[in-house]
Amino acid sequence: MRRYLNTTFYNTFNEDERMLIAETRVVTNDNLWHGTTGGNDTTDKVFLLSIEEVLRYFGDSGQIYLGPEISSDPVPALSDQYNRNRIARNAIGTATFWWLRSTGTHSGGNIFIRMDGTVVVGGAVGINFQGMRLYDVRPALWIYIGDLPAYTPPTVAPVPDDDV
Repeated sequence: MRRYLNTTFYNTFNEDERMLIAETRVVTNDNLWHGTTGGNDTTDKVFLLSIEEVLRYFGDSGQIYLGPEISSDPVPALSDQYNRNRIARNAIGTATFWWLRSTGTHSGGNIFIRMDGTVVVGGAVGINFQGMRLYDVRPALWIYIGDLPAYTPPTVAPVPDDDV
């Protein structure tokens, strides 16, 4: 997915648009509920959001810091008043599941957002059910909006532990 986003998807922008897309240091923390490693830091033009970024940009009730026992769902998930903000819709307006870059219960699976905006912190692996693609992506990127030499894109990183 990372390769696709930074080549095929990135190249759908014209040259002028690509000049505005900032190269960003991308940090993925370990899974807060399961301790699964987040992996190596990367530098990318286009990336998927982490769970910390989803909470920062779409709303955070603080439930993530309470652990999986707060979930009555058989698959531990974060459900709060911000679910509606996290709902993604495809080109025809249908709500869809979407991937995050944060790992789930094991390094082969990623956290995802359900069609109702619930965050499945345990994650899943990519699956294909009867020829249907069940998970989509919401590519993220930072763009330069001022003088190119004067602007430095932010490092995409989670909130430090001491802010919890």
